[in-house]
Amino acid sequence: FLPLRGILPDMICDSKSYIDLLTIYQEKARKDCELVGNYLYDLLQKYCSKNVSSKAQLDDLVSIYCKNSSFLNVVRTSELKQEYRHENNESLKQYVEQLPAAQQAPSDGDQSESMMTPQPIFAQDCPELCWYIGLRLCDLFHEKYGRYPGEQLKDIQNGSEDDNSREEMDTDQRQIETDLHDLKLIGKQFLTDHELAKHQGGIRDTVLEELCRYGSCEIHSIAAFVGGCCAQEIIKLITHQYIPIDNTFIYNGIKQSTALFKF
Repeated sequence: FLPLRGILPDMICDSKSYIDLLTIYQEKARKDCELVGNYLYDLLQKYCSKNVSSKAQLDDLVSIYCKNSSFLNVVRTSELKQEYRHENNESLKQYVEQLPAAQQAPSDGDQSESMMTPQPIFAQDCPELCWYIGLRLCDLFHEKYGRYPGEQLKDIQNGSEDDNSREEMDTDQRQIETDLHDLKLIGKQFLTDHELAKHQGGIRDTVLEELCRYGSCEIHSIAAFVGGCCAQEIIKLITHQYIPIDNTFIYNGIKQSTALFKF
C-alpha cells in the first residue's frame, strides 16, 4: 500500500472526534514517511555510497513524495510509427470490435441532395473511433493523390444563380463524389491490411461523406480548441506537473466530446 497522506477528508462530526481522528492520521503518515525515508537512505548507501546526502537532507523530499504518492501515474507512450504498423493492430481490433452496430440514417426528403450542402450527422451513429479511422483514411488518400479528399475545390457562394456558378458547383459535386468513391476503396484496403475485413462497421459512410465535404478546411473554433489542448500538454511536459495525454486524442466537435485511444 502507498504511504498515508495524513490529510483527513471532510466529514461531519464533533470537534473532539475530528481532532482525535486527525491525530491518528498524522501519526500514521509520520511513521510511513519515516519508513520510506529509511528505505531510500539504505538504497542510496548501497548503490550511491560516494554521493549520499545526509538523512536529514532527504526528509523534505520524502515528505513531499509521501504526500503526493497517491497521485502518481506511470505513463508509457508509444511511437507514432508503431501506431501505423499493420502488424501492431491488436489494439485497433479491440476498439473496432467494441463499436456499436451502425444505424440507418432516417430518410429526410430527396436522397440525391447535393453533398455540397452540410448533411445531418447523427452523433449517436458516429463514435470517435470512426472519426479516427476516417482521418487515417484521409492520410492514405493524401499519400496516394497528393491532396486530401474534397480539397482544391473552388469556393461556391451560397445563393449565386448565374450559369458559371452552377457549372462550378456541378463540377465540384462530381469531384466530391469521385473522392468519396476513392476514399471508400482506400477504406476497404485499410480493413484488409489490418485484418478487419469482418468489421465493416469501423468505417461509416456518414463520416467519409463529411470528410469529403469539408475538404480539409480548418474551422476556427476547432483549431482554437485543439491548439489550446496542445498548449496545455506542452505546459505539462515543461513543468512536470499533471498527467499528460497518453497516446491518440480525438476531439469530436459535433458532439463536443473527446476520446483517448492507446495503440
